[in-house]
Amino acid sequence: MTAPSSESDRWLRRFAGAITVVVSDSECSESWSKAVFRARGRTNDHVSSEFRCVLVSGEMQSVSLPAELAFDVLDMWGEGDAWFPDRWHQLELTIGRDGTCDGRFEYHASPPPR
Repeated sequence: MTAPSSESDRWLRRFAGAITVVVSDSECSESWSKAVFRARGRTNDHVSSEFRCVLVSGEMQSVSLPAELAFDVLDMWGEGDAWFPDRWHQLELTIGRDGTCDGRFEYHASPPPR
């Protein structure tokens, strides 16, 4: 696999920062330890996602993803071929309260149908 482009890196950092703001403004604001965002899809026009915060107690709580961030995900998915040399079908971001961010991509052995 080849490293993602600088454009994708900037997008991921900006998106992780926006996720941190959303969680900090949510019902989890006082007691979250990390946020987990997962998006998966096979085509640019169909992407499903889930967004949860992990509380200090270990309990997970769903958080609503604002519409503008949902559209950002669709835009990023559309740029996938240009930004990422190897096509993937799932992205998982884990963002710590301290600002750390870990990104993980799931790849197909062969490209999914488009």
